[in-house]
Amino acid sequence: MLGWPSTQKLDPLRTIGIEKGKAFAPSEATRKILTAAIGEAKASLEQRYDAGFPPFYRNSHWMLPTLQEAIDGQGTTYADHDRYATDARGLLYTYGYVAIKRPGTAQFYLVSIRDGDGDGFDGAKAYRLHVPANAPVEQYWSVTAYDRQTHALIKHMSRASRASTAFDVQKNTDGSIDVYFGAKAPAGKEANWVPTDPGRGFELMFRLYGPKSNFLTRSGCCPTLRRLAQAPMVARCSELEREFGDEWPCREQALGPTCARRSTGRRGTPTPPPREV
Repeated sequence: MLGWPSTQKLDPLRTIGIEKGKAFAPSEATRKILTAAIGEAKASLEQRYDAGFPPFYRNSHWMLPTLQEAIDGQGTTYADHDRYATDARGLLYTYGYVAIKRPGTAQFYLVSIRDGDGDGFDGAKAYRLHVPANAPVEQYWSVTAYDRQTHALIKHMSRASRASTAFDVQKNTDGSIDVYFGAKAPAGKEANWVPTDPGRGFELMFRLYGPKSNFLTRSGCCPTLRRLAQAPMVARCSELEREFGDEWPCREQALGPTCARRSTGRRGTPTPPPREV
């Protein structure tokens, strides 16, 4: 059980008029100072969130859902009384009021706020998420789109997510699944489409239920996401290689047989320009 906050945590509150047993009645001057401080704190937290959390995969834009110090504190109910992770918890609670105590025991979360080029997700543009057939989960996975500014579900959309267990999701011939994000569904891909607001940015959370050990050790296959555009396949190859390098375990599967450069060193002939980079 978490005990009462220590004196070190209570003393700063007294300086702004918050004290046990006393009504909070700040003066007009103090109200102005506190209001300005709220704006500064919000801007600071937004800046830290935009900088990103530690990447889960090397050179990837899929991140851990929060800072490690917040996970350590919540996982032990703050057993170390000298470490309260105040800033890390504040940052976490700006986008999700959740206690991430022991990620990986039953579920795991990955967050992404940028595409493979490092650009923020734009609701007016189109993206494709490719999840390999051998996704390292015992149960299922899902991916949800959230509003980038509010971190809430995107308003006025027909759906917010797609999951591997959805009855109508279309699978590729090899068992992999492509999920599309954008203001308009690609022709024939409506079942795999998550709509976005063309006037706002968005962010993604990839949830794994029953993650396997090879995922936790980073040796399992990972989802890849690219903005759709007119470009030759060789561009896609170079982007994936730059993002994941030689250590990515799913390079051959994701690049596919039409890639101009294969992980084995063979060279092939790219197909006519597809719609992905």
